[in-house]
Amino acid sequence: MFQVQPLKLEPDDIRERGRFDLHYSNEAEEKLENIKCDIRYCREKIEGIRTSLTKTNVELKHDRIQTSPNPDAMLDGICRILEFENELSRLIKEGTEFIGQLDSEQMRKVCILFYIKNAKVYDISQKMQYSRQQIYRLLNEATVKLSEPN
Repeated sequence: MFQVQPLKLEPDDIRERGRFDLHYSNEAEEKLENIKCDIRYCREKIEGIRTSLTKTNVELKHDRIQTSPNPDAMLDGICRILEFENELSRLIKEGTEFIGQLDSEQMRKVCILFYIKNAKVYDISQKMQYSRQQIYRLLNEATVKLSEPN
């Protein structure tokens, strides 16, 4: 039986994930943006590994076809997917619990869509039938409330 180790994202991964030194208006916004970035990174890695595992490894060499994928590479890829999926689940749970502290159902829904599901503000505004300005206002109010001491 294989045991999947928890995935730990290292500070060196920050550059690869595209996170830069941005100015955040408050600690909650920074925390949620970091979670959002890490979720996106895990999803991209999972998709990349799945794509590489599903490509057929066929090469033509001197009138013969070689089709022998490396079974160890397949197993390693599956283990990496499981590691990233475990990290993804942990991040989603952490973000959802943090957002769940909000009293407003509207704010919770907007934050889940924006930070956890990585929806664009335009798509959220269409789904919720609010203006984009209203979505930005709700996101700002939510992060301000989450930054307040309990």
